[in-house]
Amino acid sequence: MPSSCLRGGAFLKNLIDIKAMENERNQRDHTMLQDKISIDKVLQELKESEERYRLIFENITQGFALHEILLNELGEPADYRYLTVNPAFEKLTGIKANTIIGKRVLELLPNLEPYWIEKFGNVAITGEPITYENFSAEIGKHFETSVFCPKKGQFAVVFSDITERKQIKDSLIQKNNELEAAEEEIRATNEELVASNNALRENILELQSAEEELRASSEELASMNDALLENFKELQSAEEEIRASNEKLANLNDALNQRMKELAATKSEIEEKEMWLRESQRIGKIGTYKLNVKTGHWTSSQVLDEIFGIDESYEKDIMSWFSLIHPEHSLEMVYYFENDVIQNRQTFDKDYKIIRKCDGSVRWLWGRGELTFDPEGSPVEMMGTIQDITEQKEAKQALKESAKFNQSLMQTIPFGMDVLDENGTILFINKKLSNQVGNDAIGKKCYTIYSDNAAQCKVCPIKKGINIGETGIVEMSEILKGRTLEICYTGMMFRGQKANLRIFQDVTDRKKAEQEIMIKNAELQLAEEEIRVSNEELVSTNIDLHHRMEELKQAKEIAEEANRLKTSFLHNISHEIRTPLNAIVGFSDLISNRSYPEEQVRQFTQIIQQGSEQLTSVITDIINIATIEAGQLKKFEKRTDINAIIRNLFSQYVLKVEEKDINLFYKQLTDVNPIIHVDETKVTQILSNLIGNAIKFSDKGTIEYGCNLIDGYLQFYVKDEGIGITEDQQEKVFERFLQIKTTDNREYGGNGLGLSIAKAYVELLGGKIWIKSELAKGSTFYFTIPYIPLLF
Repeated sequence: MPSSCLRGGAFLKNLIDIKAMENERNQRDHTMLQDKISIDKVLQELKESEERYRLIFENITQGFALHEILLNELGEPADYRYLTVNPAFEKLTGIKANTIIGKRVLELLPNLEPYWIEKFGNVAITGEPITYENFSAEIGKHFETSVFCPKKGQFAVVFSDITERKQIKDSLIQKNNELEAAEEEIRATNEELVASNNALRENILELQSAEEELRASSEELASMNDALLENFKELQSAEEEIRASNEKLANLNDALNQRMKELAATKSEIEEKEMWLRESQRIGKIGTYKLNVKTGHWTSSQVLDEIFGIDESYEKDIMSWFSLIHPEHSLEMVYYFENDVIQNRQTFDKDYKIIRKCDGSVRWLWGRGELTFDPEGSPVEMMGTIQDITEQKEAKQALKESAKFNQSLMQTIPFGMDVLDENGTILFINKKLSNQVGNDAIGKKCYTIYSDNAAQCKVCPIKKGINIGETGIVEMSEILKGRTLEICYTGMMFRGQKANLRIFQDVTDRKKAEQEIMIKNAELQLAEEEIRVSNEELVSTNIDLHHRMEELKQAKEIAEEANRLKTSFLHNISHEIRTPLNAIVGFSDLISNRSYPEEQVRQFTQIIQQGSEQLTSVITDIINIATIEAGQLKKFEKRTDINAIIRNLFSQYVLKVEEKDINLFYKQLTDVNPIIHVDETKVTQILSNLIGNAIKFSDKGTIEYGCNLIDGYLQFYVKDEGIGITEDQQEKVFERFLQIKTTDNREYGGNGLGLSIAKAYVELLGGKIWIKSELAKGSTFYFTIPYIPLLF
């Protein structure tokens, strides 16, 4: 908390005593303030430098690992420890940094040969770099590796994955052997293919005759389908009139529910804001205070008490606050408050050190506050905040040390490296590259130093502009005395301007090897093509004949099955429509032409309403199946409460099951968030179809339905104790127009579309549906949808 000062009274007397005690430190503190300005400037430059080195470290494509060599009593290399690795190391090796940083290699690989420790130790002690290729059996990759010494006692490893190059060479040898064997095998099968083709031609002639008969049957079915569609249009009009009568009541209910949700949301929002205020102070280590300048007493928040290391019993006056300030800053704070805050009426804004009361630890604080004055100009009260910035201060010191290390690393890394501005001017060049092009390259244009041919500039990434954070790799040939280089570049800020960091890797020898492999591969491919051409026509003809025969067989089977199912469907649908329609027409006629008691009229109306609902259900199924067949099925995902769907369906069916002496139970989602992103209407329709079927095919017993979370999917189930389904019918139960056949030929009705629609909806939502059943013991239907929870 900042100090305060008065021009009279006890408070001013205390302030004068403080100034007297600290007067002897005046000269030293003045010097410290001047030094602080310089330090802040240096820290800012160090921070920018650290950001540049971090981008290099994180974006180079080569793996990088820094190690510390460990010596035995004789001063010989005995082990080494991992200090740091870059993201490319994790990507190439599959080893996470947090599993190896700080650990010894013999702790991770107890059976490592002493040869490697001796070899790396020599680099760390003598500073002589080495380069080699090796195969890692643990991760199954070949690497090209460079080892160098960035600092005495340490060694850095930079490596590239060359597994693909090795594998290409091995695969070419294997492929050549396979081609020779394949050539012999293809020749042997030619004679068999010729004989097979002759037999296939005879089968095609027979199938073509059957195809003509099927085509005539299909035309007859198409005309029947057109007549059915006309009936559907008339039924849709009746459905619209029924729906309109229910919309008014639904709108009133929705308005009431919306008002209740708004009131609940307002209360929740207020509570949430209060919680976020408390948590933000705690997480940010920011406390608040209020100082009464006239009395010298102050109050503070719980977070500020924790920063100071005090409790409720602590006496909060001006002297007790001053005792918390570190001696190095006490006099400075007195002068700052008297001259800048009181006399010049500036906002209190300063960082300083304290000594915590509870444990004596030193902490850095940043204080801010506003001082108010009375009409006579005397200070009255100051309110503000204090934040613990110890970690930020320590981070700046660590940043300075890291920048020094990175500077050393940049100069010793065994790859050429430079930094270019947007005009191609060289801003930085490391020691490795300057040894190749000379020490006077900085300030010159890159193409005057590196290029052997001006055409190389056409692929330079600088031509398309520099984007901060953008990385990429380009390849340039005939540069730096005829070499081929792979250049990894990263867009960054360098000394206040956009720049590209570039890392050069010489791939001349690798490119020559790849060229030789490509030539050999082209020769092998040419030989393979010559063999294939000799047999391509015969094989293609054979495949076409086979396909044609299969297509004709499938067309015949599909047409026959379609004819049978549509005939059955027309019979069922006419019955399903005629039954409720007869009830509607008959009882409507009775009510309109005769006078009946009110109770009997109510019964007639109920029968008419039930018939309308049944007719609406049939029409809805027909429309849905038509939409599915037309390929126009869509999903409309929104915030959906799965438990609400389960409860609403229970309310819908609980009275219906009581008519058949059936007990209905349900199970909601527990211990997981039931609010997900899904098409609510289709989930409700799927469950409704399955529950309706369970009731239809059950006369007594129990029906249970619910939901569980399994392997990232919501798995719904509907279990009954009804008639069950035979094993051979279970595979066909989701086909369109199919109705279950029972052993006693009992008639259950229905149009055979419900399960087919449910299957289409489940697959649209990204899940699957299946059944487990035993005849005369019941059935359990399951279906899944992806679990995509919503937090808000």
